[in-house]
Amino acid sequence: MRLVRSKSELAEAFAQAQSEAEHAFGDGRLLIEPALEGARHVEVQVFADSHGNCVHLGERDCSVQRRHQKLIEESPSPAVDPALRSEMGKAAIAAARSVGYQGAGTVEFLLGADRKFWFMEMNTRLQVEHPVTEALTGLDLVEWQLRVARGEVLPLRQDEIRFSGHAIEVRLCAEDPEREFLPQAGRLAVWRPASGVRTDHALESGAQIPPWYDSMIAKVIAHGASRDEARERLAQALDATVALGVATNKSFLAQVLREDSFARGEATTRYLATHPFAAPRPDPTTCAIGAALLARAGGFGEWTRWSNNPAHGMRARFGQNEIALASGDASVRVRAIDGDAARVETEGREETVHYALEGNVVYLARGGASYRLENTLLAPPLKRAGHVGDGRLAAPMNGRVVAVHAKAGERFDAGSLLVVLEAMKMEHGLSLPAAVKVKAVHVAAGIQVSPGQLLVEFEPA
Repeated sequence: MRLVRSKSELAEAFAQAQSEAEHAFGDGRLLIEPALEGARHVEVQVFADSHGNCVHLGERDCSVQRRHQKLIEESPSPAVDPALRSEMGKAAIAAARSVGYQGAGTVEFLLGADRKFWFMEMNTRLQVEHPVTEALTGLDLVEWQLRVARGEVLPLRQDEIRFSGHAIEVRLCAEDPEREFLPQAGRLAVWRPASGVRTDHALESGAQIPPWYDSMIAKVIAHGASRDEARERLAQALDATVALGVATNKSFLAQVLREDSFARGEATTRYLATHPFAAPRPDPTTCAIGAALLARAGGFGEWTRWSNNPAHGMRARFGQNEIALASGDASVRVRAIDGDAARVETEGREETVHYALEGNVVYLARGGASYRLENTLLAPPLKRAGHVGDGRLAAPMNGRVVAVHAKAGERFDAGSLLVVLEAMKMEHGLSLPAAVKVKAVHVAAGIQVSPGQLLVEFEPA
């Protein structure tokens, strides 16, 4: 999907949407529809059998999205009362009946502030967020799907379906919220799902996250007697979930669940446009723990004095924080290590942190947040790829080159697309903030690239 605000944007948006559709579905046909901004995305779960029965199982609010893809789903919707639920449910059933539908399906609507709702599409399958409906109704929708496929009658009539409490699901994705949710790939060094909630996943520590699929790696679902109870239970579960080695949206999701306007049930599809994300920053104590774990593992960086014992003392720099740990330093002590769990003492208080080491990088889970701490004390200064000053456009992620518009010797204006990458079902156009003249192109359409790989060399125009 692409939002077009002016005629000048249409051609490029059309080409990108068509390319994504052809690569994902083998069908480049597009629909042009009016945009409803500030609406809610509300969908209704329906079920129909081969005996003429069709019911709805309530609605799910999926308004918190990025790139028109859902991140948080909940039921019931904070914006839907019993009368509107009945009206939307009847409309969804009518849509299913009009095509003689059988099985599980989801009818998706946009709900405006005026309480009018507009049909978007029907997904003819169970969706990622079906556990929300299962938690709310106590029903197994996969079992229902199998029974209907066998020709059985739906297990319940509409008046027999009951709803209890509130349920919320988040999509845990391998992506970087600070970099416009760019998808990530690589080795998931440590994976520990939280207890007390439902986590659907197929992960284990050491699993490889490939670049070819959707960025979702797990979904976490919580149910409570009230919306606030479900919301806080899910936020605490995200705090307790450990996912290290690959950037994820874990902290972002917990932040949204606790944000005031979301807590009041006011989120629309424009939520992310008006609520910027601030990633957790490591404090000096967190950095000191990271340095101590490096020292315990054998030490990386510059020792404070000569010693044949690496744990005698060391220095490390993580971002702007320079840490010095000397022999006998009481501020941070690593008391014990059990696999990926370390018991550390900081200022007389003990806590358990989960971590992974990769060269001079420490991946650390502490206080519900995930950190990547790289010791750069002895590293040479690096130019940031992609800035006009360094003359290099590098790949920001794993992906497949879909198109190369850059041509050696040609001039390109600021913002012009130079290379288009496809990663995890989405296309990402790469451009530069100033006019440039291309010196050399190092990639071609169809090849796979990795983060940091040189794509284009250029000079200021």
